[in-house]
Amino acid sequence: DFDASMYGGIFFTHDENSVTQLGLTFDETVTTSCTENTGRYTTVEQCTDFGGIGYIINYNFTSLHGSLLYQATADEALMRYYLGDIDHKILASVWPLPITKVEEQYALASNSFAAWFLLVLSFPFIAGSFAIFIVAERESKAKHLQTVAGVQPAAYWLSTYVWDIMNYQIPLWTVITLMYIL
Repeated sequence: DFDASMYGGIFFTHDENSVTQLGLTFDETVTTSCTENTGRYTTVEQCTDFGGIGYIINYNFTSLHGSLLYQATADEALMRYYLGDIDHKILASVWPLPITKVEEQYALASNSFAAWFLLVLSFPFIAGSFAIFIVAERESKAKHLQTVAGVQPAAYWLSTYVWDIMNYQIPLWTVITLMYIL
């Protein structure tokens, strides 16, 4: 049935009667391989724990809880078989861990990055709008009229620069204040 298998599936890969290509049972193959390759993680005594029945759970990531439920189903089937009790049940529960401070700070940082990026992206447009007045003065010959009237070029450009800086301070400090308040 497709509806039952669309979120995952259980595939039993071996049982106590499985024989490998070497002619050994799966338990013998696993134990031999483990004892030959003991190291930091296993001892010879622990190698016998790797035998037995094996299964693979494939599940769809749209239902992350599916892996736990499929594992509980497989383990329940194995326990019913070996205990001979068809009424034996395993109850599976999924309880998410609480969000840690690091995860919470990461989420806040990722959210604030988008806000800061959009704000920083808007500031060049504010500065670019100041050039409109200089171009308009040049087109209307207002700059030429001021030069003829005796305004020094240094005074003209200094006053334009100071005016632009003053106008830039309004959105700058408004944004900084809002970012710290909110």
